[in-house]
Amino acid sequence: MTRIGLKRLVSKAAVAKLIDDILCLSKGPLWIEDIDGDTLMGQPLDDTQTKLPIEVEGQIIGWIHGGKEASVVASFLNILANEEYEKKSLGLETLNKYKELTMLYNFTEKIATYLSVKEVSQHVVDEALRLIRGDNASLMLIDKETGIIETVATSGKKSGMKTPQKKGAG
Repeated sequence: MTRIGLKRLVSKAAVAKLIDDILCLSKGPLWIEDIDGDTLMGQPLDDTQTKLPIEVEGQIIGWIHGGKEASVVASFLNILANEEYEKKSLGLETLNKYKELTMLYNFTEKIATYLSVKEVSQHVVDEALRLIRGDNASLMLIDKETGIIETVATSGKKSGMKTPQKKGAG
């Protein structure tokens, strides 16, 4: 899960200004604390009427303590934190897609240099083992004319070419 830091969120200039304005207008105590209980804004008091969570995807990242105004700040920070989560999640997803595309580009670029089916097959098997972190892999092809299944590439600890078999046998 993408982590959203409440301290970082409330320290953004526009957010901090808005919360400071609400703190100044509030008639009672109002403060924000992170999940560890450290006060991020406001002055903590023991006799608060309300303690509201700030949540991202069901996980509490902090608390708002105070009177009626606490619910306004809590709603605002909950919306802001969840928007920040969505933004970070989209960024991570984009980065992962970019990595996948780069890997596919490099893979196809390498395959284009091979001249035989066996070379391409061996590269496919080697890359598959690298990506899925396996011990053994093999690639088999069916000869359409004869119906014989032939192992064209193997890799790993127990690799070895098996004898060709007829389709449906073995």
